[in-house]
Amino acid sequence: MSQTEPETKTFTESQMVLLRRVVDCLIPAEGEMPPASLVGTAEYIDEIASGGDLTKFPFLTESAGYLDSDSVYIDRPKLRRLLLEGLKEIEDKVIESAQGESEFISSNTLVKILSDIELSSPVFFRKLIRLTYNNYYTTQEVLRLIGTEGRAPQPQGYELESGNLDLLNAVKERGQIWRRA
Repeated sequence: MSQTEPETKTFTESQMVLLRRVVDCLIPAEGEMPPASLVGTAEYIDEIASGGDLTKFPFLTESAGYLDSDSVYIDRPKLRRLLLEGLKEIEDKVIESAQGESEFISSNTLVKILSDIELSSPVFFRKLIRLTYNNYYTTQEVLRLIGTEGRAPQPQGYELESGNLDLLNAVKERGQIWRRA
């Protein structure tokens, strides 16, 4: 492996190839919008599963280790196992469908397999979806393409359209309708 190629941390190279195809089924290219794999989604999932440095992902908080029904970030060993087992399940179904030639499986067949996985392994599938969306919709390229600056609203603020204060005249004319405390 050359020094410029990203090093996988949890998944094998063949699993990374499959994971890139899977995330592209979840968020395919459309118009100017890139597919999920082109913004590093598979690499992000690999980094999360490895227990790597989360400071690269600014939207993660201290609650990254808590388990709740909607959180993607269960404790790291459980998440790693969940992702490895889920990806293995996808891999097995792909090999079964393609009769050993998994690299030639069609996108339609992969979508069907993912639909089956959604039913058979809903916890894994929910985590996979959330991780995919978290990475995709927080990358600078995607934020730029959807027309947002990708920053907090303060301290810079946003331009707000002035309101029509004449709409308050009826309320002002009515006068006080409450009792002073």
